[in-house]
This record gives sequence, C-alpha cells and structure tokens, in this order.
Amino acid sequence: MHITYIEEENVITIIDGIKTQYWLLNFLAVLAITNAIIYPVFISDYKKMSWLVLLLWGLIGFSSLVGLLYNLTKKTAAATLKLDNISFLNERQVFGKKRYSLQLKNGKQRDLIELKSAIDILGAKRFFKDIGIITNEVNVDTSKIKSI
Repeated sequence: MHITYIEEENVITIIDGIKTQYWLLNFLAVLAITNAIIYPVFISDYKKMSWLVLLLWGLIGFSSLVGLLYNLTKKTAAATLKLDNISFLNERQVFGKKRYSLQLKNGKQRDLIELKSAIDILGAKRFFKDIGIITNEVNVDTSKIKSI
C-alpha cells in the first residue's frame, strides 16, 4: 500500500487495489442474488423442491442483498480523498485482529486492507498524525484478562 499526501490540493491518494476487490465482491453478491432468484423460480420445479432448499436459496439471496447494500452504502473504494472529508483513522478489533479504516464525514469508511505489519501500522499512524488526522485507538484492558 502506498499513501501520499498532496499538500497543494490537500488530498491523500491511496494505492492498494481495493477497488478491484470491492468490484469483485459486488459482482459475486449480484451473481448470488440472481442465482437465488433464477434457480428456484425458473430451473427447479416447485413440486419436486423441498422447503429446505427454498429456505436455503432465500437465505443466500437475502444475505447477499444485505451485504451488497452495506457495501454500496457504507464503504468506499476511492483512491483520492480530500483531507476535509476525513474524520479520523478508525482502529477496531475484529476476531482479535486490529483493522484500520478512514472514517469519512459522509458516514462511509475507506478500509486500509494492507496495514498488516507493526512497522506499516506505526508508519501509517505517524503519517496520519503528521497531516492532522486523529486516531481512534482501541485500548485493551489487560487487568481483566486471567491467565491459566
């Protein structure tokens, strides 16, 4: 991942290939929704089809639709972001791993998917601090952790 700050335009550019990943994810969600509609209605015979198969296709279609809508309304893959539109650098824990994203003022998030090593994370935090973006850090309370 390569992040650069263009001071004259007050923007940052992020090159990490997330646009292709989001496009593929949206395409697969549309494909799953289409398949969940076409298979039970046109290909399979309702009388020979069990209710369990209909329920399974319904769940696949519904979950794909929810994921697609979430991806379209709450995520962005923009490579160029104005500094005025960024609220803060969001750090959150998902299944014990820290994930980083830029929280935008319009409510969307720009994921930083290639921040994996400690050196990359510290460099990104220092970079965003230097250009004036605050960090929402997750602090883990170690006093409540019991050892065996």
